[in-house]
Amino acid sequence: MKHIFLFISVLFCFSSMGQTMAEKVLKEAKALEAQNKEEEALSKFKMVLAFDINNYESFWNCSLLSAKVGRREVDKEKQKDYYLKAKIYAEKALKVNANDVQSNYVMSVAMGRIALISETKEKIAAVRDIKKYAERAVELSPKHAAANHVLALWNLEVSELNWVERQVADKFFGGLPEASKEKALAFCLKATELEPNYILYQLDLGRIYKSQGDNNNAKKAYSKVTSMKAITKDDPDYQNQAKKTMTTF
Repeated sequence: MKHIFLFISVLFCFSSMGQTMAEKVLKEAKALEAQNKEEEALSKFKMVLAFDINNYESFWNCSLLSAKVGRREVDKEKQKDYYLKAKIYAEKALKVNANDVQSNYVMSVAMGRIALISETKEKIAAVRDIKKYAERAVELSPKHAAANHVLALWNLEVSELNWVERQVADKFFGGLPEASKEKALAFCLKATELEPNYILYQLDLGRIYKSQGDNNNAKKAYSKVTSMKAITKDDPDYQNQAKKTMTTF
């Protein structure tokens, strides 16, 4: 009996130490993410899972950061690996808490990334999941700007699918849910209202206006992008995109 109590005491001690380390590393990961050091933050969030294998916050952050870092990867195989890992981490986050906005949001992002690198049939399958998880995220938190932005892009991209892609959707998936550029605009406007300083939302607002042939509002949106303060690591690139697009009007 004495040995059993000793064993239990040792286990409790290790568990307590692991939780303390997890909290310490999690704090470090958040600090790195706040400094836009996303690769370093991703490594730290992964480290948290070594101490706390079911840490929900690390799961969804690992998913989101894998999607962000992967987008910048020039090697297509490495990019694919990042995106697949983003999906795996999102699945784990959903397993821990399927009724939280972040787990649903990061899954919509992961599936969006996978859609970009997939062949037609797999792309259409991913497209359906993007909508499913993004809508659930907005249902759980209507003021979640990023989830509204995902739905804006979903409506824009689906409304612009070509004939072949729509035929595949009809044949294998019974068609696609309704999408429109009007809905894309509404969701993007909401995202910009919720987070007016986020450059990407403003950039995509210009893109949606341009797709509708509303060049006047598109110019206004792109012009605003060029004058906004860069906050994220990708913002300078987004501002360059806006400048180049303005020369096409």
